[in-house]
Amino acid sequence: MASKKTATPVAEICLYGNRSTGAGWLAIHSLGARLLGDGEPVAGRSFTEATWIAARALTEAGWSGAVAIYEPGGERMAICDLASVPSYGSLPWQPAAHYEVSEAAIVAAAAGVSLP
Repeated sequence: MASKKTATPVAEICLYGNRSTGAGWLAIHSLGARLLGDGEPVAGRSFTEATWIAARALTEAGWSGAVAIYEPGGERMAICDLASVPSYGSLPWQPAAHYEVSEAAIVAAAAGVSLP
């Protein structure tokens, strides 16, 4: 059986909050369109609700295709289609990529200098 190739995400959804504070979200299209959402957790809102609200906002903004969804801790991410986002617990979670940037690289970039 052929393996299913994962589509390249056209947008990202970042989830915020926890069970006590509720869930919030931010979303952005990969083309750098305006940021959607405010990231503020809403009491009583589940991560499934926040995920679906964010997906709907991206769809209503005219976007379609795959979306990368990041859990609040940033340790895991899932890629799925904006047209059929499953519940939070049913997302196809995988480890999220992590990048390490040194303080020197940040200072150099802010000054417009390239590091070797």
